[in-house]
Amino acid sequence: MEERSMIEQLRIQLNWTKEDMEKFLEEIAKVISEEVAVGAGESDIFKNLSDHIYKKRIAKLLMLLGIPTNIGGYKFIKLALVYLRSKESEKISITEELYPYIAKFYNKTVGQVERAIRSAVEMACKVNSVKFQEIFDNINLPKSGKPTNSLFITALDEYLRYN
Repeated sequence: MEERSMIEQLRIQLNWTKEDMEKFLEEIAKVISEEVAVGAGESDIFKNLSDHIYKKRIAKLLMLLGIPTNIGGYKFIKLALVYLRSKESEKISITEELYPYIAKFYNKTVGQVERAIRSAVEMACKVNSVKFQEIFDNINLPKSGKPTNSLFITALDEYLRYN
């Protein structure tokens, strides 16, 4: 049996088509060339590349959960997950720190952020995808069967950190 390249192993592990992987590699090359063009150091290139890859993972996860990109909750959840990653070792309050951060970033009210995220969570619950079941299978959900916004965001954060 022939040995697979690292890229082919990664493609299989991510369950991507060859076209998805080619597109991804083109994006990596673009990020690196942009960073080199502005004179970024090697550590900056890898940090920015890592951030780019993480954002792609978030986008794919939200898609698998059935949350469309055209609703506000999508971009708010995406920013929330990026923010949580940057605060990796800190414990933060979703309602007291995260919502105000997102509201300020997008020039919205905290209430608008909370409602848009709740709508996205409800949409994910209605779709009830295999990925949703995988993530929330071992989590005690409220009687409604729907995770709270905080539970949803923290569960996705944990999933992204350990998978």
